[in-house]
Amino acid sequence: MTRAPPRLLLASSSEIRGILLARLGLPFLTVSPVYEERDLGLVPDAEALARARGKVESIKSQYPDTVLIGADQLLVFDGGKRDKPKTPSAVYRMLVEMRGKRHSLHTALVVRDNRVNAVREKVVVSSLTIRQDLTDDEITWYVDADRPMGCAGGYKLESRGICLFSEISTPDYTAILGLPLLSLCAMLRELGIEVPPPPRFFGRSSPSE
Repeated sequence: MTRAPPRLLLASSSEIRGILLARLGLPFLTVSPVYEERDLGLVPDAEALARARGKVESIKSQYPDTVLIGADQLLVFDGGKRDKPKTPSAVYRMLVEMRGKRHSLHTALVVRDNRVNAVREKVVVSSLTIRQDLTDDEITWYVDADRPMGCAGGYKLESRGICLFSEISTPDYTAILGLPLLSLCAMLRELGIEVPPPPRFFGRSSPSE
């Protein structure tokens, strides 16, 4: 009898995080965490981890025998943490302020295996530079086109946001999108979850031709 992989739960209401997790080919469900993001007064890495951990902790008691996945992003610019812009005008102001300058995205990942009470945590830091020649009109067009309110940095790199940048440096591009898959795959393997899933799970022993 084929044994199904453990149930995965993504503690997120983010559409892009769900799309990213689906790339691994593992069955999973998404659950909106009961967690309110707020400034905890911590250094960036600790802050992002605490938020990701809070999302997982908010639902862990409801889902025993599952593997919970939580993530959070924090933008650091000009020496300080920046909140996610909530309105079009706030997005516009943030992009204007960061134009021609470098900022960093701190993407935290927390994986909790409720079956054995094991936790894995990591923060991936990416460095990004917005184009110096980015015009005010281009920023206005971008905000109207992508509607990136509520996104760290005020942009969506998975969409038109890629046009805003002159340089990106990251150990894992998917971290910028919101869910660092390289780290996630490593954590799941450490917890005994095969990634990619074994062929027997799909009912065949070799790739189809």
